[in-house]
Amino acid sequence: MSKIYLSGPISGLDIEHARELFAAAQKEMAKQGWECVNPMNNGLPVEAPWEEHLALDVLNLFSCKAIAMLPGWEASQGARLEHALAKRIGMRIINL
Repeated sequence: MSKIYLSGPISGLDIEHARELFAAAQKEMAKQGWECVNPMNNGLPVEAPWEEHLALDVLNLFSCKAIAMLPGWEASQGARLEHALAKRIGMRIINL
């Protein structure tokens, strides 16, 4: 099973709403046979600095074969960076 990284807006959203959005995306991609890497479950405390989350998320992204972009990703600075990195290395990009 290939790994896919889930990318989308988190900052600025209610944390529980963001968790729900990512959980729904994870469920959908798992149905399609993907092993999901969900940044909402990266092991860092929610209150850890944004830069720490992003650094770990980028490392996790590079362990994947594809990236799934959640709706609204264009408004997220972190998701735009993850998208740009994925595109630069020729990773498969799936828009949800």
